Amino acid sequence: MAELCNIQVTQVACGSHHSVALTKGGQVYTWGKNSSGQLGIGEVKATISSPQHLTSLSAVPLLQVTAGGEQSFALSRSGTVIGWGKNSSGQLGLGDRTDRHIPTLVHGLNMKKTTEISSGQDHTAILTKGGTVFTFGSGQYGQLGHNCYRDELHPRLVAELWGAKVIKIVCGRHHTLVLTDSKKVYSFGCGEQGQLGREWGRNQSVPLPVQLSHDTVADLKVRHICAGGNASFAMCTVDQKSSFLNGSFLDRRGDKHFNTSPKYSGLNLLLARRAFNKQSDKVLEKIESVVLHALLPSLDEAPLGVEGLRIFLLLTELLRVLQKRRTLRFCQSTELTEAVAAAMLRLPPDSLQNMNDMPAVICRFPFVMNLQCKIQLFDINANIAIAHHQMNPFGVVPMLPQTASDTHFELKLKRATLVEDTFEQLGKTDDVHFKKPLQVYLDEDTKITNVYMNDFFLHLFDELLLPKSGMFLYNDTKTLAWFPSKATLREKQYFLFGVLCGLALYNKNMIHLPFPMALFKKLVNVTPSLEDLIEFSPQEGKSLHYILEDYLDDDIESLDMYFSIVWDGAVVELDPQNPGKPVTSRNKKEFVDAYVNHAFNKSAGKLFEEFRKGFFKVCDADVVELFRPHELRDLLVGKENYDWEKLKKNTTYEGEYHASHPNILMFWEVFEELTEDEKKAFLLFLTGCDRVPILGMDQIRMTIRVLYNSTQQYFPEALTCHSILELPVYPTKETLQARLTEALMHNRGFLK
Repeated sequence: MAELCNIQVTQVACGSHHSVALTKGGQVYTWGKNSSGQLGIGEVKATISSPQHLTSLSAVPLLQVTAGGEQSFALSRSGTVIGWGKNSSGQLGLGDRTDRHIPTLVHGLNMKKTTEISSGQDHTAILTKGGTVFTFGSGQYGQLGHNCYRDELHPRLVAELWGAKVIKIVCGRHHTLVLTDSKKVYSFGCGEQGQLGREWGRNQSVPLPVQLSHDTVADLKVRHICAGGNASFAMCTVDQKSSFLNGSFLDRRGDKHFNTSPKYSGLNLLLARRAFNKQSDKVLEKIESVVLHALLPSLDEAPLGVEGLRIFLLLTELLRVLQKRRTLRFCQSTELTEAVAAAMLRLPPDSLQNMNDMPAVICRFPFVMNLQCKIQLFDINANIAIAHHQMNPFGVVPMLPQTASDTHFELKLKRATLVEDTFEQLGKTDDVHFKKPLQVYLDEDTKITNVYMNDFFLHLFDELLLPKSGMFLYNDTKTLAWFPSKATLREKQYFLFGVLCGLALYNKNMIHLPFPMALFKKLVNVTPSLEDLIEFSPQEGKSLHYILEDYLDDDIESLDMYFSIVWDGAVVELDPQNPGKPVTSRNKKEFVDAYVNHAFNKSAGKLFEEFRKGFFKVCDADVVELFRPHELRDLLVGKENYDWEKLKKNTTYEGEYHASHPNILMFWEVFEELTEDEKKAFLLFLTGCDRVPILGMDQIRMTIRVLYNSTQQYFPEALTCHSILELPVYPTKETLQARLTEALMHNRGFLK
């Protein structure tokens, strides 16, 4: 349309055989049939194929244009209504039935504050700022809503809508729709073709509400309505309330849903999965969109009890089905998964304790969590388990006071026989007690302090991991341990060793665990690789790497190698069905894979499985498997990314000490002169561990205060549970250096 190609048009309205356009500049153009003056250009009966500018409206600031059958309207920003065209039924609201061939003011609507106009075949409706509706024109089908079927030549208030604030009106050919601020739709007029949204196909002369959906799961909220000819439309968003979804899949078999508790969700999740599986891909896409854009934003961040939380169990069933479908279609989208996991992580820890299954649900989506979230979830899960195992057999927290043995897992040990006592007491303990917080007592001292627990893990693992303990196989440099092919101790010892590692992680203690990455891979179900063998045994691992990557085919043939290796002092056939099988260029990868598999899987299979069983008697596998292998190692063993400047920067001071105090200045001078090993020893002295927590040095906040009632003869002391250094006031730097160095060399009073 050349006449409008360089003009920005903001609105277009169409009648039966004509069109009206409003430009950004507020100008009106019309074109089409002008049989009744609907183009507003005078008594021209011809059909006009090019847009005609209505100059009579040029100076009026217009808000809207609309068109009915053979009539047109314009609405000014001041609420003035202007009409032209056919008026045989009074649809222009001018008090007569005479057509108008030029724009004419509708005086009956002056001062009504009109905000919207809509026109049908031969009737018109207007909406005011206050939410009232006026109609006029043909009432043949009841489309005016006045409880009668006569025409109205003047605008008349639809009294039947009084009390409801209307926010939107639209006219079809012979019917009218209105939308209220409560999101209810009312219809009236011709209903012969179902356009009123009712089961009977009759005309209706008063506004009646439209039942948009009989779906008990979805609560539709109407955002917009429109009508065309003999059809009606409501554009909705679905507020997919969790109460509806919850109620749809209750486990009613034998009234099981009445047993809802933290241990039982009360849902039939198999029924939910089957329901989702039955849906077509198109329907699932709609469900996904509703959940993402309507349901999740509507959920409360602190849901009430199990019944408020279990919506997430249903959502994971939906995700399970969606992921399966997408795998089959080679299509991957994680938007909904990420949104569900994010919503779960926003739940307060106290809420998660109301439902045992919740942490396991979140564990299905580890890829959307950063390391800090994973650690937070591990701690939440541990707190839930602790709370559960501190309950009495009836599943409630006892009202009467409890002893330490009721609420904690106690180990009462002697320093001189630490390893023996530990294994003996662990072996006699029921597995359920491992989930309680650990409390360690040493040498019959009944004082409750975490210092003893720190000392316990520090010295116990030092002793267990010595080569002379006989528990493990070591590499050539004696720096890394692995499980032997044959146990020199009882298999249960390896189970209990796993329990100890689990207890350390569960109780947030880093330990000395010099194992290759293969250990942590196997704990999270990742297959060890040649890289792990290179770490454990560099010479053998690199030789295998050369065979794979560097040797020419002819060179491999000349090596005269066979599928026979020596591992843990014994000759092993990697292919027992073919003894003496040679290594060739064609099977070299098979040989390397078999070597790695024997080293980390076959040879250690039985003992590792005992270790694994013990470890997961304490820690939940679902939660541990959140972590990547290197994350699990760093969490359990710590890191070596020391940042001593950050330690100094994060240090705070108490009492008379401050950053510029002479004794503090001397301390930092002495500290900076320590060797790297001495600084690590200081970290051990201060915190009970010589490695850095997984989240970095920021997690270590040292406080320095004066050791009261001390003299220059006293050594510095540390409260490891709180990273507090108690530093006597020394007269000289040399004295401070001597006392600090000697304190670091001291074994903190732990007698071996």
